[in-house]
Amino acid sequence: MGRVGGAWALRTPLQENPLAFIPLVIIVVMGIMAGGMVALAMMGPRHTQNIFGILALFGLVLGLTAVIVGPHGGLAAALNNVFNLILSGFIGYAVTTFFVLSSQPRPEVAPPDPAVVQAAQAAGPGKTAVLYFVHAEPEQYNVRVEAHGFETIDYPQALPPPLLRPLYLLDLKRKYDAIRAQTAGKQNPYRAVHFRLAQKVQDRLGKRYKVYIAFYNDHPTLDEAAAEAIRTGARRLIVLHARLTNPPPRVKAKETLESLRLARYGVSMVETTPLWNSELLPRLFVRRALAATEGLNRAEVGLMLIGGGHPLPRRRPSEPSGAGDPLQRQNQELTFQKRVRQALIKAGFTDDKVVLAWLHWQHPTVVGAYAQLVAEDCRQIFWIGGGLMSDGVATLYDIPHLLEAAAATNGVEATGLGPWNDDDVVAEALVERVKQVTAVEQLA
Repeated sequence: MGRVGGAWALRTPLQENPLAFIPLVIIVVMGIMAGGMVALAMMGPRHTQNIFGILALFGLVLGLTAVIVGPHGGLAAALNNVFNLILSGFIGYAVTTFFVLSSQPRPEVAPPDPAVVQAAQAAGPGKTAVLYFVHAEPEQYNVRVEAHGFETIDYPQALPPPLLRPLYLLDLKRKYDAIRAQTAGKQNPYRAVHFRLAQKVQDRLGKRYKVYIAFYNDHPTLDEAAAEAIRTGARRLIVLHARLTNPPPRVKAKETLESLRLARYGVSMVETTPLWNSELLPRLFVRRALAATEGLNRAEVGLMLIGGGHPLPRRRPSEPSGAGDPLQRQNQELTFQKRVRQALIKAGFTDDKVVLAWLHWQHPTVVGAYAQLVAEDCRQIFWIGGGLMSDGVATLYDIPHLLEAAAATNGVEATGLGPWNDDDVVAEALVERVKQVTAVEQLA
């Protein structure tokens, strides 16, 4: 309290001590820094995680020091400072999370020079470019690829709320570490499998076709691959959807390629259908199952066909379904899995011991299907990634982790026969799709 104009008036702490605001500034700045570094430690790669963790601890220590040594105004003031530190930490964490994971606008791909394209097209017979289009998993954990993957994931319901995604990514890093440990330091093979498969498609299509690989969430993107194909003289683009079911709604090939203005180069574009109704693919799993069970009593063998699974659609029954509709994709995968199951039964496996399982949303779950086979007195259990196209986090960590925990209780080991991978049959099924759209165009 001080005397002002002959009267007594209350004075604020700042008037009493002009430097009183400094501890508050330190608390807020260090709180924001600590929260931001926590988010970066969870989302960043392993080689930066410790650095960000140390910086987060440094910010927290300085913030708490400012709380302790700041002006003493009683318990209420101390609690207020602690609250300010926590709030600042939350703000730093939230802002950093949204900044790192927000949809970063990708630079538009420069359209090819028309003169260069015309010269390339005139240099030889018109070639067809096959754009092998697929989701990507990086060889090593990469937050950029994963963040772009959030935009093109099949079902956003599989992701936690935005502020919890750093925890999701931290868990994903742990899975990458486990994969590297169990494969003697090898990387996630997902991309390599697709590059090999794209090469097999190229070998089967011959010289009149040129295959370019493109990813939903990594480089080269679809427009980058298309621009390169046009630049080298392609007159026709075929977008080859290398997947079992329809692409997710946000993966739109035509809209992605609009910026290239294909018409001014005289280039046409068509898309293939997914592989859910392929007649070739069930043979792949029959062959693997027969080879794995050679010499065994197949009446005692259980087979588990694992698919990705689909959430229940939220639209009303009267609403029309689109290509990305969950119910349509669920029916596609279910139809395929049932056809594989019938092919396995026809090959000599017991009806009750060939079961479907789902990684997400649907039942039976992987653990539920395993328990069902154990209840059927199966002495040996094999799992097949019928709805999974390539080895990756799901087949190298998620499924084995679930089945190892179940086997520890029931004592029956489940052996993996893998997903599709780069088997020759898969390459032939993809080539079949390319030839189908080629035949349709020729008829038109």
